[in-house]
Amino acid sequence: MAHRLLTDFELLVLLAIPTVEERASGPAIARGILRAGGCRVAPRKIHAALGPLERNGLVTSAGGDPTSSSRRGATRIFEVTPAGLRAIKTTQRALVSLWAGLPELKNEPLLDELLEESGARRSQVWLWYLTTRVQP
Repeated sequence: MAHRLLTDFELLVLLAIPTVEERASGPAIARGILRAGGCRVAPRKIHAALGPLERNGLVTSAGGDPTSSSRRGATRIFEVTPAGLRAIKTTQRALVSLWAGLPELKNEPLLDELLEESGARRSQVWLWYLTTRVQP
């Protein structure tokens, strides 16, 4: 089966799931993206992305607390699957390869350097890098 690269938004969502400091519901993922990159995203957009990601086996979800304040009942809690991690790595390799060929980015630190400098987890660095360095 041929791999397709993740869109930038799919990648942000997948990277935010393991980095949120609470259970990864739509609103928590949105807060994680805001905290890491300063990018405000409506939870409904997060849920719009999570549906196809779940159908494609890149995330799984389970019902949350039915007494939560969610208007539709139980809050869904999301986790990245092994296939989701493979999709992240495939996209990472393609992006790094493309970035390495751009003269404008020759002096930009690569991921390993950013990890070493910050002591952050790989997913946190990617989320920060994508939200602060890559312009539409």
